[in-house]
Amino acid sequence: MIINLIVNALRNITVGRYYRTERGYVSEFYRLLYYAIEQNHIFPENTILESEVQKRALDHYGVTQRPDLLIHIPIETGLTDNANENNFVCFAFKLNGNFRKINNDFEKLEQMFQYLNYELGVLINIGSYPQIYLDRYLGNYKSRIHEFSVRLAEGNVEIRHAFFNENEI
Repeated sequence: MIINLIVNALRNITVGRYYRTERGYVSEFYRLLYYAIEQNHIFPENTILESEVQKRALDHYGVTQRPDLLIHIPIETGLTDNANENNFVCFAFKLNGNFRKINNDFEKLEQMFQYLNYELGVLINIGSYPQIYLDRYLGNYKSRIHEFSVRLAEGNVEIRHAFFNENEI
């Protein structure tokens, strides 16, 4: 269900300016996805969509990165004492990402899977359609990772979605 909401949010980013900067694109994606999540109630109560969350090594099992977007229940809710619980989706975004940049994000997502047990990792490469790099992912969590490449061409949003199905893309 969340993949469908992600695709719909991507399809509805139709303003060219958002495709010029990662920050602008992420902000519009956040807005669209937030409303879709609120309307569909697919996550447990207290789940939030949060941007640029600073992970502190002592609190997050050595992870110190700042993911672009997260869908999770923050540990501060008191529902758990473990930062590796209630973690649903981790997003990484790149503007015109090449393999080196995308590979770096694959490594970051790998950390989020390994140490914080995120159920799903989504990489969105803005302006890169139709290029996909998931075939070069060598990590241990193929069943959890999805890649989207998107662009706006003559007013139409073009999306390519890649994921593993039994180790095949």
